Amino acid sequence: MTAAPTNPITVAITGVAATENPGPGIGVARSLRLWAGPQIRLVALAYDAAECLALAGELFDHVFLMPYPGQGVESTLDRLKEIHAEVPMNFLIPCLDVEIPLLLAAKAQLTEMGIDSCLPSKTAYARRNKNQLSALSEKLGISVPETIVITHPGEIIPATKKLGFPLFVKGNQYGAKKVFTLTELQNEVEASTRQWGYPILLQQAVLGTDMLLAGLGNGRGGLSCGAVALRKEHQTSQGKLWNALTVQCPWLQDAAEAFVAETEWEGPFEFECLLGDDGSAWLIEINPRFPAWIHAGTLLGVNLPACLVGRLNQQEERVPDLIPAGKWVVRSICETVLDQDPMNQLISEGKYCHAENI
Repeated sequence: MTAAPTNPITVAITGVAATENPGPGIGVARSLRLWAGPQIRLVALAYDAAECLALAGELFDHVFLMPYPGQGVESTLDRLKEIHAEVPMNFLIPCLDVEIPLLLAAKAQLTEMGIDSCLPSKTAYARRNKNQLSALSEKLGISVPETIVITHPGEIIPATKKLGFPLFVKGNQYGAKKVFTLTELQNEVEASTRQWGYPILLQQAVLGTDMLLAGLGNGRGGLSCGAVALRKEHQTSQGKLWNALTVQCPWLQDAAEAFVAETEWEGPFEFECLLGDDGSAWLIEINPRFPAWIHAGTLLGVNLPACLVGRLNQQEERVPDLIPAGKWVVRSICETVLDQDPMNQLISEGKYCHAENI
């Protein structure tokens, strides 16, 4: 595994919400803290004080509130400049899909500030978009369930006649909901477009088992530090992983390696695939960030967040052995007890510092 840094470094992390569907930033922070201990300073960039696990002092040293991504690039950059002036950041790891286009647009300014964010190229990012996935999948040797792009409510019923029920409704930025009736479909389309707008994707529902793979592209067509593959066994009410088994899955590994080779992907990604009941393999989504379960890979010996930061910090990488198949991954919720309420300060001042960590 990548050696811990010899000099203190500061890493900012987003996606730190701690709801039923916890943000990926929590697993990234746990992985980095386990890797480097006090040699790393972790800065949480949060959007909502009430949902923020960053207030638990064992993970983060500083917490700052950010403007919502919908407020645009300039608002995001202005806030990052304010934070950077107070707590200079070496690296920024975005952990929410919606942030990636903003940071790609701001990449030159981040570089001028001295903040490395390890982002894919704009072309690579666009090629894994949901509405372009079918074209990419042909290069990867894996199928995508039939998908229809909806740009207007009048296109919904003709699409359902072609796809049938059940089917998945997917927002153009985030979210996937399985629906079984036209009423459910219309309600979900309304909810998604209210948040993300059109287009909406309607996708054929394939019967099978969810397969997940987390990897890290080196930007030169290869993987860094191996990959972690899981078979989903149980899920939350929102369809997110709860329990899983580690697997060694050649077709999943091959598809991931083909993806980074084809796109020269740089940075973290997650493959969401499905093994059909008839043995067929399907590509469902490619997420441009670490998954929420990434800390499981760390506990299994493949610390991809540490590999990312180590590579950005110009430290030598070591590719670990394959994770053994058949290991159970069980997610859990933990509690934290504090002597005071830090939320008021976070809300009133937009920041909070865990003084005992500094």
